[in-house]
Amino acid sequence: MQTLKNKAFRVSVQWNALVRKLLSLERGTLTGMDEKKSA
Repeated sequence: MQTLKNKAFRVSVQWNALVRKLLSLERGTLTGMDEKKSA
């Protein structure tokens, strides 16, 4: 049971990272140079 939990946790973490990346990419295209300056 513990290993299943760990696996699910790792998958959710990967999904979070993926979603974050997509969101930041989307925001980057919208704001353009502002995003690069703040980064």
